[in-house]
This record gives sequence, C-alpha cells and structure tokens, in this order.
Amino acid sequence: MVLTAEQIRAVEARAVELGMSWLRLMENAGSAAAHIIRENYALDGKKVVIVCGKGNNGGDGYVIARKLLENNAQVRIISLGTPS
Repeated sequence: MVLTAEQIRAVEARAVELGMSWLRLMENAGSAAAHIIRENYALDGKKVVIVCGKGNNGGDGYVIARKLLENNAQVRIISLGTPS
C-alpha cells in the first residue's frame, strides 16, 4: 500500500494523538530505513552520504546516519536546513 503525503500526515497525527511522540516516530522511520539499507548493501567501511532537509524528514535522515555509523559506514551528512 502506498499512502499520499496527506495520508501519512494524518496517520502520524493520529499516532501522536494516541500518545506516540514525534521523536519516536522519527526514530522508528529512520531505524526502519537504515535496516532496509543494511539488508541490501554491505556497509562496513563504505562511504555514505545522507542529505537532510529541514523538518521531520530531515530528522529521519539524521537517525539513518546514526544507525549506519553504528554499522561501520563512513557517513557524511549534507544539511540543507535546520532540523525541527
């Protein structure tokens, strides 16, 4: 199933209404993305660039970067804005 940006915002807002924090949502999304990357690529010692914009998606990128660093990737972040 693919959701639109509007549908994702509604799902996230509902999760927050039910008690999940925005930080937990970011941690979950970033961790899941990093897991998929690790499953598909050998990262040990590899150079990885993560481009992070502002807002929550940028925050997800910082989580991905942290998780890949934990798996011995050489991570560089390009920040296009201040994360919120």
